[in-house]
Amino acid sequence: HRCACLTFTVMDYDWLSTNDFAGEAVAPLSDFCWPGRPSATPAGKTLQPVILH
Repeated sequence: HRCACLTFTVMDYDWLSTNDFAGEAVAPLSDFCWPGRPSATPAGKTLQPVILH
């Protein structure tokens, strides 16, 4: 079976020099949502943003 994934790419965009690749992470979409998940948000509700530091 195919699995949907989210890919996060972190870049360091520089003004005076070349941009640098800082890292990448891949997470299965099922880590964030799936049918029947207890904390699933009903349609029409606004999700709170996730802040990554």
